[in-house]
Amino acid sequence: MAMVDRNDNKAVKEARHVGLVVISIVLTMASVLNPGSIGLLISFVPLPVFYYLVILGKKDGTLIIRNAIIIAGGLTLITGALPQLVFPLSLLPLGFVFFYAANDRKSPIETGFYGILVLLAVWGIYWTLTGTVQNVNPYRALVENLDQMLIEAHSMYKESFDSVNEGSVEVEAAFENMRTVFPRILPALLLSGILFTVWMNLSLGNWLLRKKSAELAPWQEFSLWRLPEYLVWGGIFGAISALIPLEPLRTIGINVLLIWGALYFLQGVAVLVFQLNKWTLPRPLRMIIYFLLCIQAHGMFLLTIIGLIDVWADFRKLTVPLENDSQE
Repeated sequence: MAMVDRNDNKAVKEARHVGLVVISIVLTMASVLNPGSIGLLISFVPLPVFYYLVILGKKDGTLIIRNAIIIAGGLTLITGALPQLVFPLSLLPLGFVFFYAANDRKSPIETGFYGILVLLAVWGIYWTLTGTVQNVNPYRALVENLDQMLIEAHSMYKESFDSVNEGSVEVEAAFENMRTVFPRILPALLLSGILFTVWMNLSLGNWLLRKKSAELAPWQEFSLWRLPEYLVWGGIFGAISALIPLEPLRTIGINVLLIWGALYFLQGVAVLVFQLNKWTLPRPLRMIIYFLLCIQAHGMFLLTIIGLIDVWADFRKLTVPLENDSQE
C-alpha cells in the first residue's frame, strides 16, 4: 500500500493541515449536533481517520488525530458539549483497524469482520461504563425508549383519526405487533447498524483513496467484493431455527436471519453497482436507481435475493473469491 511521496514536503504539509481540520470538525460537529445518539455524522468519524492514516502513515496520521482530539475537546468544552465527545471518540479505533488490516493485506471481508468485533467490544465497554455510572441497564433503557416511541406514534395516529374504521383497526394491530416484535429483533437491528457503519466507512474510505491514487487503495473496488460461500449456512440455520416453535431458539433464528439478510443485501448492492458501471449509465440515473431500490422494502428484498443468488450464479464472473483476495 503506497503513501504520499515523502519527498513532496509541500503535499505532506498540506495533507497534515487539511486532515487536522477535517478530523477536528467531524469530531466537534458529531458531538454538538448529535449528542447522545448514533447520528449520521457520528457514523463517519472513522472515515477521515482511516484516510489520513493511509495518506500520511502511522506516525504523522496518529499525530494529527491526537491534535484533532485536543482541538475538538477545546471546542466542545466551550460549547458545553464535552461529555458528548466521548461517543464519537469510541469510533476512532475503527479507523485504526482498517489501517492495520490494510497494511497486513487483509481482504475487505476480513477487515470488516475485525472492525465489527472491535466496534462491538468498544461499544460494549462504553455502554457498560455508562450504565454503571448512571445506574441503569442500557439495553433495557433502549427497549423502554423504543416502546415509548411506538406508544407516542400510536397516540399521534389516534389523534389524527376521529372515527374507528377497518383501516385504523389494522394499524392499531400493527402497532401492537411492533411493540411485541421490536424487542425480539433488537439485537439484529443493533448488529446490523454496526455492520452498515463498518461497511460504509470501509467502502467509502477505499473509494476516496482510489480517487486520490489507485496505488493508495488497499482493496479492489466495492463492486468486486464478494462474501465467502460458507456464509450461506448461516441463513440455512437461521431459517430452520425461525421455523421451530420453541423459544428462545426461534428468536435466535429470526435475529440470525435478519443479520444474514443484511450481509447479502450489501452483496446485492455490489452486484448492482457492478452492472450499472458495466452498462455505463449516466451518474444521475444511477443515483436515482440506487435511491429507489434502497428506500423501499421490496427493493431491499430484491437486492438481498440477488446477493444470495450471486453465490451460485456469479453475475460478475469473479473467478477468484474475494475472501482470499486483496490488492497487491
